[in-house]
Formats: sequence, C-alpha cells, structure tokens
Amino acid sequence: MYQIGQFSKIFRITPKTLRHYDEIGLFKPARNDSFTGYRYYSSEQFSQLNTILALKDMGLSLPEIKRIINHPERIEQLMRKKQSELENSGVKNQNAEGPHRDLSVTTIQRQPNERNCTN
Repeated sequence: MYQIGQFSKIFRITPKTLRHYDEIGLFKPARNDSFTGYRYYSSEQFSQLNTILALKDMGLSLPEIKRIINHPERIEQLMRKKQSELENSGVKNQNAEGPHRDLSVTTIQRQPNERNCTN
C-alpha cells in the first residue's frame, strides 16, 4: 500500500489532485484509515489512474472521464476516434514524446513517471 504522497510522486501529480479525484468520486483510494484520515492506494490501481490521466491528456473533462471510466468499450471507441482525428489532421504518433502521445488502444495506459508534471 502507498500513502497519498508516495502514490502522487509515482504518477507526478499532486496529493491535492488525488484528494480532488476522491471527492468527486472519480478515483477512490483502496483504503481510508478512519482514525487518521490517511488515504492508501494499491499497485492494482495503477492501471485505472493511468487511464484517467491518459484521457485527461486527450482533453476530456473530469465529468466526461467519470462517465466512461468503467466502460472499457467506450474508452476503446473514444481512443480509436481520437487516433483517427489525429491521423486525419496530419499529426504523427510520437510514441508519447512531445505534445502528442501515442493514442493507440493498446498503449492508453501510461507507465508511472512518464507523465508531464501538469495536472
């Protein structure tokens, strides 16, 4: 289990961002300590947070992400549409380098620490 500070450093986001995601019901910690109020996250949650951050990088709002996060078929459909839009606009995949990330369905999940430092 990871405390919120540890987990946020892995993904290069702030603890405030994780608290916000919890407050809006987008991404809940694996466990909350009822005595201290500390939030704990598990390595099993890496995939879900990767997906949220990738969708956010694509320009989706948090309410939009919340609506589709538990529907993999919608995410795949959105990824294909976004990739097609980029290909039609002449943007080449740069394999997550620079401002345009690799948007193929198989690479939606980013690895920890490959994230820009923006929220």
